[in-house]
Amino acid sequence: MNIQQYIKNLQLKINQLPTIIGNEVVNYSLDSFKKQAWDGSAWKPRKPTAKRNKKRALLVDTGRLRRSIRIRKLGKNFVIVGSNVPYAPAHNQGATFHETVTVSSFTRKSPRTVRKNVTNAKGKTSKRKVKNEKKGTHSVSSHQRKMNTTIPQRQFLGKSKILDARVKKAINNHLKNTSI
Repeated sequence: MNIQQYIKNLQLKINQLPTIIGNEVVNYSLDSFKKQAWDGSAWKPRKPTAKRNKKRALLVDTGRLRRSIRIRKLGKNFVIVGSNVPYAPAHNQGATFHETVTVSSFTRKSPRTVRKNVTNAKGKTSKRKVKNEKKGTHSVSSHQRKMNTTIPQRQFLGKSKILDARVKKAINNHLKNTSI
């Protein structure tokens, strides 16, 4: 192979680099969801709440956020990897909300048990869980709620020493395959 052909092959390989780098960034980000960590630092665990959240991975409810991470823009000399999900920055960087929100009216399934004041044989009243006599559903009217919430930072995109090393390795492996 002559030098002109080698230069042509090398230029082809260089033009493929943004796609290779972008794929490496996307894969590293997806790995962070599996490991629930970024750059070796574990994500802050969720507060113990409902039973349904115990076995589920952090930041994964429907999987929309994880699936949204992809190459957003690709150019000759650059690649942009990101997410189009509106709540992605809040989770990636952390956020605090102090707002009053309006909750629309809705229909709720009635709970099996409710807390009621119960009087015992001695005449002492206390709140106890009792079986709910009203079965079915009930309507909740529209109301306002104060929302004071802090979302801890659980980074899945951004600068990383480990990611830099993976990108360098991917570039080297790609360019080594250029034959003379």
